Amino acid sequence: RGGEPWTVAVKEPRREGCLATIAAAPGGIATSGDYERFWFVDGVRYSHILDLRTGWPARGLASVTIIAEDGTAADALATAVFAMGAEKGLEFANGLKGVEAMLVRDDGGELFTRGLRRNGDRLEVIR
Repeated sequence: RGGEPWTVAVKEPRREGCLATIAAAPGGIATSGDYERFWFVDGVRYSHILDLRTGWPARGLASVTIIAEDGTAADALATAVFAMGAEKGLEFANGLKGVEAMLVRDDGGELFTRGLRRNGDRLEVIR
């Protein structure tokens, strides 16, 4: 692509469409969420991502997008942060060098690590 970064879309977890886009710098981007592999029991959505502390599906987040130094790290961290939940996951991600994250709660609220911000429909790394 002549040195130009790819534009990566972050899927809207609760409806059709794109939640945000980000210019993919060198490194990796991955998203984990509860919107592709899930089931409902008595009207409650359960994800395939387990909270290892309880053995039950993780609750509270709809998706986690991670920007890291490589794709393998981004993928592993997206799943781990999702399993941790919003508060612990954001704290954990903020403590990692070279990692940024966008967490989307079940209620649609968005949380960002210190080095990431939303500018309209784009996410920008501001490290």
